[in-house]
Amino acid sequence: MTHDAMAQVTAQREQLAEKARMPWWFWVLFTLATVGLIGGPLFSRALPGDLSDYAISLPSILIYLVADRLVRWRRGISISSRMTAYPSAKGAGIAFVVLGIAGIVGVSTLHGPGQLPWAVAVVVVATVLLVGTMVVVQRAMLADIRDGRARA
Repeated sequence: MTHDAMAQVTAQREQLAEKARMPWWFWVLFTLATVGLIGGPLFSRALPGDLSDYAISLPSILIYLVADRLVRWRRGISISSRMTAYPSAKGAGIAFVVLGIAGIVGVSTLHGPGQLPWAVAVVVVATVLLVGTMVVVQRAMLADIRDGRARA
């Protein structure tokens, strides 16, 4: 390839990476869903009835799915079903799942009389870590697009 052709490919990859960047509203929805999912066991304690376990978790999962679909529709990328398309994001994707499970388990185990502040702290810390991990996932995805490593 000539130098001009390579420059053109590089510019096209850069444009594609910018198009794939998550919009601000994704981060708002993602953070709300994360707080709901991680804090679900904590929040459901305040709700009456048998449905309390699902009253927070199901809407949070629905928000994740809606955000993913909206990003797929508007930007042409999907985080949930296409993580294998971005090889550099694999480690951060696994870390996201492990941190999410650890956060949910951590909050679920803290239900004693004086443990409410600890449960709230776990929700906050887990949410910050999960949103930070998703930022790392996005950076890896964009780097894979720019470097030509992303798979269709």
